[in-house]
Amino acid sequence: MENDKIVAYGTHVTVIDKVTPEPTKLRVAAYVRVDNGSQDQIDLLGTQVDHYTKFITAYDGWELVDVYSDLGPAGTDAEHRESFHRMIQDCKDGKIDRIFVRSMSRFSRNTQECINYMLMLLRLGVTVFFEKENMDTGTNTFLRLMTAASLSCGKNPGTLVEHELT
Repeated sequence: MENDKIVAYGTHVTVIDKVTPEPTKLRVAAYVRVDNGSQDQIDLLGTQVDHYTKFITAYDGWELVDVYSDLGPAGTDAEHRESFHRMIQDCKDGKIDRIFVRSMSRFSRNTQECINYMLMLLRLGVTVFFEKENMDTGTNTFLRLMTAASLSCGKNPGTLVEHELT
């Protein structure tokens, strides 16, 4: 517009150019865990960290927060998984919008604990995508899938998913 002021009914109006806000990037993290410190497992951990780093940074609309990794602690409880707790705290601090995990067994093998963390993260506005199960906690089917996974535990109700090495 040539003039930055317009006269309307004797009043001067300043025309302000439309400002388009920068699109907000999705703050994305990943969580990886292996069970022991054997060389194969250490190599696998490095491979997974590399995979998620490349995967997340490949998207223009995503910002990599961190790839949180734990080596050794069992997935039956989160008590001794330091990176897991750091990730949860970052979610509570509003630093993460979405988390990628290779499989539910890497996140937790304890049904009640897994459900509690998933619900807490949802309340915080954080969604989790489990690649192997193709399960996204941001969808309406999440609770049905969690119920089905819990029922499939059969013999050991504390185990969410059978352990896997790869």
